[in-house]
Amino acid sequence: MLGSAHGNGFSRQVLIFDACANYVEEMSYDTGLPPGGFGKLHPRPVPHFVYYATDLGQVAAYNRLQGRSEFSTAVFDWLDQQPAEPFLPDLDTLFTKVDAIFAQRATNGQYTQRPVALQVKPFHGIERQHTHRAVVDVRVKSSDLLGTDIARAVRAADHLAGTPELDVSALLNVDRTSNARWRIARTLLATVPDRSGPPLLKRIMACEVSGPTWGQASNAAGLLSPTHRPLLENDLTETLEGWHVERIRHVITALGRIGATSRAERVEEAAEHYIDKLGSYAAEALARMFQASVAKGSISDADPESALRTLGDFLTRHPDYVRDVYSIFSTLTPKHADPLLKHWLPSENTDLVSLAADALGRMRIRRACKALADRASTLPAKNAAPLLYAIGRIGGREAVELLRTRSLLPQYGRAASEGLALSAEYVEDDFDILSNELIDTTSVYTWAVYRALGIRPDLGSDELLRRGLQDKHGFDRGVTALALARREGKAVLNTVKVASDQAADPIESIMTALAVRRLDDTIATRSMINDRLARHVDTVLMLDDIPFNDVVNELEFGGDPGLTDLAHALRWLAAAPS
Repeated sequence: MLGSAHGNGFSRQVLIFDACANYVEEMSYDTGLPPGGFGKLHPRPVPHFVYYATDLGQVAAYNRLQGRSEFSTAVFDWLDQQPAEPFLPDLDTLFTKVDAIFAQRATNGQYTQRPVALQVKPFHGIERQHTHRAVVDVRVKSSDLLGTDIARAVRAADHLAGTPELDVSALLNVDRTSNARWRIARTLLATVPDRSGPPLLKRIMACEVSGPTWGQASNAAGLLSPTHRPLLENDLTETLEGWHVERIRHVITALGRIGATSRAERVEEAAEHYIDKLGSYAAEALARMFQASVAKGSISDADPESALRTLGDFLTRHPDYVRDVYSIFSTLTPKHADPLLKHWLPSENTDLVSLAADALGRMRIRRACKALADRASTLPAKNAAPLLYAIGRIGGREAVELLRTRSLLPQYGRAASEGLALSAEYVEDDFDILSNELIDTTSVYTWAVYRALGIRPDLGSDELLRRGLQDKHGFDRGVTALALARREGKAVLNTVKVASDQAADPIESIMTALAVRRLDDTIATRSMINDRLARHVDTVLMLDDIPFNDVVNELEFGGDPGLTDLAHALRWLAAAPS
């Protein structure tokens, strides 16, 4: 019943083995359970996290004096330090922290054992992707952090976070034009708030109306994080009054970045005096306060409903700034769902309804499907569209049924079809007919239909999928090339090579290169992927989460150490605050 569709099962499974990862290769057990002992099940796409004591070929260290293994000791010591809620703990952090312990021991001349994580993420029961973290060079330098090699930069960040060796001054001057380096800098500065907070505050306070201090203040405000709140909140709040508008602008940004939810009304009041200059900054800050209100370890005065109410009132008075909130709402977590369902989805303000729907869709909140469908039925087609898209993002059988019903209604047909395109991989009945219809009737999410054809090779038409290579959008062509490689294998190697050579769009160039590598895994194809990712990493980080995960999963496909490190780096960067 672990992953069965019959019964509650588990939405996520965690297996920790105090043994080497040879278990995977020698026994061919991907998910930890041997065949033959169970009847036929109907599996769901349940993600697994499997953690082994060592990489392939290494020996797990055992402390004979203490009578226990070093790996289990490190894992349980970390777990003991975590609060009971939420459960499960952040497993990526578990891996990072435990791996850092063994990396440090290796640099000290002790044993070289390195644990390895195996991610098993089924694609609708059709395909599984494995990730083996490779043994890496543990010698890192601060200069690696801001280099162009993102795998090395993230590796350095993992090892230098919170340490005395972290060069704070270099991070303060990070190039803001690089999204990847900006995320690394902000994440690392948050690990040393006592060292980074004072110089960041000093730069904000030194802001003049123009000149270099303005840019330094803007960067400093953007590099703050909630860990700086206890140190800086009072000083920043006092600066909201009696200073020139340029400094107030950066202070508002800073209060949002540190998640100072108790100062939301002060930010709102300050912005009203200079709404044309401060409105956009205030909207972002209030949105970040709502974002921080449910964060792990947030200060006890945080009230998500109050923060959301303040933001809603502000956007209702100043609808021009709704667009400034979308990118922040796209990163909300399921902990934000209840206030959105309770207060914004029923709102008479359709801007707030759209924001809530988009966020709920990206969270994949299954229980929201019916509420979204019911609310959509009360709205004109234009306003209902974001809700139908959100249902499509959530996916699953219920989403497909709700959207198919509404696709028959003239007023909702086009929007419901776009939502269905996002859920195409979940369609069971009439997939062949429906995929043809969706290709002809959609424009926004046509790529999702091409993708579904790639991960459902038992259904649909090869000819229909090939149409995607002629699509006018480079992104759609890239998705199609990868889908073709998954669906047809070696037979389309030459086709995807041509697509890769002709790729003009950045994401198209990366996805077509991944398609070539899936069919022809050579040093040359890996080098091509490395080169293209190095040039376009910021573009990859801006992708919708579905194609982003496809890119990362393809990097992990086959277990190449270098590309696996790249995949880890992209996941790390995507999880870092933007």
